[in-house]
Amino acid sequence: MAIEENKALVRRFYEEIWARGNVEFAQEVLAEDYLRHDLRPTAAAPGPQGPGRLAYLDSTRPSGSGLAASSSRAACHAGCPG
Repeated sequence: MAIEENKALVRRFYEEIWARGNVEFAQEVLAEDYLRHDLRPTAAAPGPQGPGRLAYLDSTRPSGSGLAASSSRAACHAGCPG
């Protein structure tokens, strides 16, 4: 896959999953042997974005035969319950 195609796929991945909450999209694009390289446990559920919750695709760059992506998320604390 060409670099520009990879970039478009990564942008769509963030848009579908983090912005729209379409987690089924991951099943379409991730390989069955996908390995997450992040050691943190996953606590946050994906999208949809709304007031106080945003996801950003900060950058993409070629990396070997693939693409490396950097992203960030932000949320606004609305106060403690009870």
